[in-house]
Amino acid sequence: MRCLPIIVFVGLVLCGCADTAPVDGPATTSLYVPASSFEVEVLSFEGIDYMDVLGLERSLNVAIYRPVDAPTPAPIVLMSHGGASGKTNPTQVLPEWAKRVASTGYVVVAIAHPKRDADSYQALCDHLGVSDEIQCALKINWERPHDVTRVLDWLEEQVQSESWSGVLDLTRIAHLGHSSGAGCSMMLAGAPRNYVCAQPYGMAQGEVVACAEADRVEKRDARVKAILAFSNQGPEQDGFMASSFGQIDGPVLIGTGSADGDEGEPDNRTKAFELLKASDAEEERFLIFIDDPGAVHTLFSAELGACEKISGEARCKEMRDWLYASALAFLDYELNQIPQAGAWLREGGPTTPSHGAASWAKK
Repeated sequence: MRCLPIIVFVGLVLCGCADTAPVDGPATTSLYVPASSFEVEVLSFEGIDYMDVLGLERSLNVAIYRPVDAPTPAPIVLMSHGGASGKTNPTQVLPEWAKRVASTGYVVVAIAHPKRDADSYQALCDHLGVSDEIQCALKINWERPHDVTRVLDWLEEQVQSESWSGVLDLTRIAHLGHSSGAGCSMMLAGAPRNYVCAQPYGMAQGEVVACAEADRVEKRDARVKAILAFSNQGPEQDGFMASSFGQIDGPVLIGTGSADGDEGEPDNRTKAFELLKASDAEEERFLIFIDDPGAVHTLFSAELGACEKISGEARCKEMRDWLYASALAFLDYELNQIPQAGAWLREGGPTTPSHGAASWAKK
């Protein structure tokens, strides 16, 4: 494992939309803003290795976004990107989300999930019981939760060292994922997946294979206490079954929008929320849905380029602020037990400050 040079981000700006107010303002009319803001340093680490299910070595790279002079030990937010092609550069993993979350006092660990070569990919498909190469095009989703478990093990090793002792709070960990990374989030929280019958939304990937409950695979990791799943999968999508979502435990925030995917796909994403069981604790499951033509897939990764072509720069920044406020209130409530954050979540979240463009549900 090798540590790469440090980069420092300074002058990070808190939620920039015009009607943003401090958290002690009326929760129903303003966006949630965390109490503190910090400069962020970024350290990249290479060569976090482990043996995969086939007995082959898999190597991960991570970027750690550390808030400078923030209270320690700090809670941790792991981040996983989308995309079946994989990544090796961890500073390209949800960088806007990583900087924004870290600037409020969380240590963010951004994980680059690399792709397999063709031979090991087919071997994994065979191992999972899917020998048809066409049917196996989505099995990149297998890697992500296993990678996260290895990174969590690595963090447990790091806190034993002098440089990280007392810095990380391993009892307060959340996972934020986008698209394929959201599927990783849901698996870590307990949702089983059926790789044998996995299809993209719309069943557009060759012959449809019937899903059997017996073929479901679990990869829960109890060290993850809360999940944020943006542009998530819904039932009968990428191997998730309708029965998968009722097995998710712990706090959940799901985020999607009216242009997040193909026709009908946004509604399918919200079905995952509908299928969550009611939480034993008060109001720990939340859904933000943005109704705007610019609420495209990449908006939920906090990238604005595609959104701006449709809705313009100012509107897209405003919508991203709704996502930032929702995520930071959720994290502050679930990991830090901040009462103001809980009040904002209970009182409708971003609904009023967005003038209804961001709808909010809880259960």
